[in-house]
Amino acid sequence: MRRGSSGTRSRGSSTGSLRRQASRTSPTSYLFSFRLSYSGKAVHRVSASCGQEAFFEGHVHALRTLGGVPRTKVRHDNLKSAAAQVLGLSRARVETDRWIAFRSHFGIESFYCRPGIEGAHEKGGVEG
Repeated sequence: MRRGSSGTRSRGSSTGSLRRQASRTSPTSYLFSFRLSYSGKAVHRVSASCGQEAFFEGHVHALRTLGGVPRTKVRHDNLKSAAAQVLGLSRARVETDRWIAFRSHFGIESFYCRPGIEGAHEKGGVEG
């Protein structure tokens, strides 16, 4: 981590949906997960949407909670909030302008997981 933490690598971030059973209706909530590979430390945040704002808020919350930005790359799934277009089966992505500005501001270096079965094992600590 860059600010005040030991050198750990980030496992990545992911967003998934949850169902709450608080009443007769079951609104959908979304879970943002950010996990460090070496230490296993994880930060989770539940939100009412899975939009880009929630994605950014999840990152800000995780970085504050963990004490800074990981020194190495952050693994990301192929979320529309970050990747506007997946280029074939490689790791190349066309990133959204807002994501480029956000990660540049925080100094986040992205590493995109491969789509499909080839990349299924790459985010196991977050999705497993």
